[in-house]
Amino acid sequence: MTKALTTEQKAAAFEMMVRLDMTAYIYGGRVEVLVDGMTQHKAEIGEEVIKSDVEVQMAAIYEAMCECRDMLTEDDTEEGGYCPACSGSGEGMFDGTTCGTCRGRGEA
Repeated sequence: MTKALTTEQKAAAFEMMVRLDMTAYIYGGRVEVLVDGMTQHKAEIGEEVIKSDVEVQMAAIYEAMCECRDMLTEDDTEEGGYCPACSGSGEGMFDGTTCGTCRGRGEA
């Protein structure tokens, strides 16, 4: 079973949420991680995590967020540093908005 988060892990999770505009939640037996409002990663979790206390659930969410961050980092190096959320355009999801991940730069 997953252990509770350390203070450093909680700080890292908060930093990912702010810097990458990352959101994560438990839904239907898995953790879903969204970046800039779009699903980027899904991780299956066990029934014991779903029935556990909040600290154990947060640890599962943190692990999924780290996996997503690592995948985004790998994508950035493979694609020459373009932002994976907007594909380098710098545009947001709605007309006249900029990408929340790269803040309109188009670069990671």
